[in-house]
Amino acid sequence: MASFPAHSEAHRVRRIAHAIIPLRSVNGEVDAVLFTLSPDDESPRLPGGMIEKGESPEQALERELKEELDLEPHEYQVSPRLIAAGVSLFATSPSTGQLTDYRFFPFVVKPLGFGIHKLQRRLSSYEPSDACTVAPVTLEEWQRTGHGFETTYPRAVVECLTHEQLEDAAIPIS
Repeated sequence: MASFPAHSEAHRVRRIAHAIIPLRSVNGEVDAVLFTLSPDDESPRLPGGMIEKGESPEQALERELKEELDLEPHEYQVSPRLIAAGVSLFATSPSTGQLTDYRFFPFVVKPLGFGIHKLQRRLSSYEPSDACTVAPVTLEEWQRTGHGFETTYPRAVVECLTHEQLEDAAIPIS
């Protein structure tokens, strides 16, 4: 797992909770994860977002899954442990220009029942107006994606994912 000591020049710390939702292709392989597409630039991002003051990573994840994917807590299970707790990246904040310590808290999320149905419909072009656009991104593509930052974070998380975690949580897509 990649993790870095606190950077002495970082002016702020941003904590971010992310959902890793594995996808099983028609050939049966678990080779992609669910991403949301930014409305600004269509860049792929993992579902999730900033952990607000007083929130745990799990609470932030629950709020973000409702906002972005319209998933209710009974429509998914969250892995009982983080994939890679507190992976850090130091980058210049796009909004402030300040050096920021981004700390990521990625969880494997397994959709259940109607949650699977909702995501499958969204992946096949059904798109509720109040939720984010979604797309499958292969694990290889994800490793090259850095959410606009470096590629360290996706690579660190992909390396921590076990075959069992992916197989257990994967939902089929067409």
